[in-house]
This record gives sequence, C-alpha cells and structure tokens, in this order.
Amino acid sequence: MACYRVETIPDDDAQLDYMARPDFDPATVAVVSESMPTVRPAPAIPDPIPVVRYAPNTVVVTATPSAPALLVLADNYYDGWSVIVDGKLAPIVRVNYTLRGVWLSAGSHTIEFVYRPLSFLIGGLISVMAMAIVAIVMIVQRGRG
Repeated sequence: MACYRVETIPDDDAQLDYMARPDFDPATVAVVSESMPTVRPAPAIPDPIPVVRYAPNTVVVTATPSAPALLVLADNYYDGWSVIVDGKLAPIVRVNYTLRGVWLSAGSHTIEFVYRPLSFLIGGLISVMAMAIVAIVMIVQRGRG
C-alpha cells in the first residue's frame, strides 16, 4: 500500500505506544524511525492497487503512486532484505516497528525486495571452501595411489 502520511518517531517504545492508540490507523499512516521526504495528502482518487508477486526470497511489486509515497509491504522487516527500485538499489525502511517499505517518487515503478542474509552468503562460502578442500585431498590421494 502507498502511504501518504508518515510519522517519524525515533524511539521503538514510543512507536509501539503511538501505534497502540485507538486513533492509530495503519491504513493511513506509517510510523518510521528516520526522517522521510515530505509527503502530500493522499490523492482524492485512490492509486491503482500495487501488483505483488511472491517467489522464494523475492517479492516483486509494480506500483504507480500519483505523488511521492512510502510503499509499505505487510511483510516483516528482517536484516538481510534489500530493495531495488527500477533497477537501482534503494534504502529499505522499517515501518510500523515490524514491516518493511521503500520510498517512491510519483509514477510507475518496479520494486524488487530480495532476501540475501549475510549468514547465507557465509554458509555458501564455507561450503564451497570445504568442497574445494575435499577435492584437493581426493586429487592428492589419487596421485599417490
């Protein structure tokens, strides 16, 4: 969803307190910890609904906000997610304490959220190194025999 009202609250506990208020509406306001660009009021005519496609470790969204907005996915924010907007790496934003989002300018965009945690990369590197060591040992053993 494209959000046109953003509240900046740096403290996590204060964010939770704000979102616990009875007048908090997550459909109309996003809570972030860092300053965001200025947003305008929501457009009178709602934006087209973003198209979302899920695949393993990837979420692709096509969105067309009519004004600058914060795109918010109803998916959890975890370290390891990155976001690419129109082919360029963009900063990922933690929204409403636990969701992830990205700032978009007005217009049509293709947004790709990709999950590549550092632990996967380190594990893959260790696996490749272990296979190389095993291969070298096998080659040396074969050469001796």
